[in-house]
Amino acid sequence: MKNNLLVFGAGNLGEKVATLWKDRFPSEEVFGVTNTTRKHSQLSSKEIIPFCYGEKLPKVSNILFSIPPKDNYSELVEEAFKCWDESGNFLFISSTSVYLESNGGVVNENSKANPEHRLFSVEEMVIDKGGCVLRLAGLYDKHRGPHLYLKSKMKLNSSKDSLLNLIHTQDAAELSVKALESGSKGTRYLGCDGSPMTKSEFAKIVLGEQANGVEYSSQNSNSKMCNNEWTRKTLNWQPQWPDFKAWSQDILKKTLKQLFM
Repeated sequence: MKNNLLVFGAGNLGEKVATLWKDRFPSEEVFGVTNTTRKHSQLSSKEIIPFCYGEKLPKVSNILFSIPPKDNYSELVEEAFKCWDESGNFLFISSTSVYLESNGGVVNENSKANPEHRLFSVEEMVIDKGGCVLRLAGLYDKHRGPHLYLKSKMKLNSSKDSLLNLIHTQDAAELSVKALESGSKGTRYLGCDGSPMTKSEFAKIVLGEQANGVEYSSQNSNSKMCNNEWTRKTLNWQPQWPDFKAWSQDILKKTLKQLFM
């Protein structure tokens, strides 16, 4: 039985998932769908077969839908389902912003979602069609993430006591592969490093002493603490970086090592 993969949204996360899948299943075809041809040579170099939206797409066993919300979003998801033969998994990448909790409480895979959130109805459709949902906390890596915004703007659109939930993009990609491989149809999973921190703690890690100069635009602490112990146990997954500070220290060590080589 074939075990190929079609990635809708072969961007930063999608490309990582496609690359991991090709490494794990080298004899299987992996397809990546993008808005333009700009990344197609890069995808091809990794043996990922590129397509643009609007082109005729193959029917496949597994699908990753990793496109940020936009106009006609539900229609895009429905089009993706037409490419799924249902022999594997359909994984929809969602966000922890869909949770209703905003008073600093703990949320998990079964916590209530906000029915007015733009992702809520799409998640429901995916579950009804037999797909899986992976709600991801804030993504970050060396090239993207809230740490770069903070360094550039020296301000955060929240209070200093608001909580921040994160997951490294590579860890999110590894978790996505786990969900595609062994996830159960019609199930929601949660992706986070499990180490929420306040925005002021985050600023201190990113900026050190300069953190005192950060501007916080709100006094409201609208936030939540994400706990994904069930996802970890069910999918046999652990993050490589247990928190943002561990990753930052790892980057610092590598930088210093390069300087003194």
